[in-house]
Amino acid sequence: MRSLFLSFMRSLFLFPVALSFAATLAAPAFAQDAASDVRCMMVANAFATTEKDEPKKRFAIESAQYYFGRVDARLTPAQLKAQVMTIAKTLTPPMMAPAMNACVQRVQQRRAMMQQIGKEMTAAAAKPAPGAVKK
Repeated sequence: MRSLFLSFMRSLFLFPVALSFAATLAAPAFAQDAASDVRCMMVANAFATTEKDEPKKRFAIESAQYYFGRVDARLTPAQLKAQVMTIAKTLTPPMMAPAMNACVQRVQQRRAMMQQIGKEMTAAAAKPAPGAVKK
């Protein structure tokens, strides 16, 4: 009985994760090329090092880490260096705030998606398994 319960709980966890993974592959609204991710990583890092407001600074750090994770999975160190060098030449102070806003929006969308998945998993786990006997 315990193994059936564990199997059920595993399926509750894995199914939404698999769906969210499939959704990320099929969702062009979130599609972004590596150069855009590098730009967001650089802009977020700049804000993380210069921001004085602590909550904004923390969010900039989280955003930089998010984009670094995306970049790290897609580019070799040489490719990353080339992208950073190229993008650094194009970033100007007037571009930074609008670029950061666009990057933050993507991070917030992903955060909201993960929170929704968590809520759905919690709700599904609270429901008794089909055929379960109440004690």
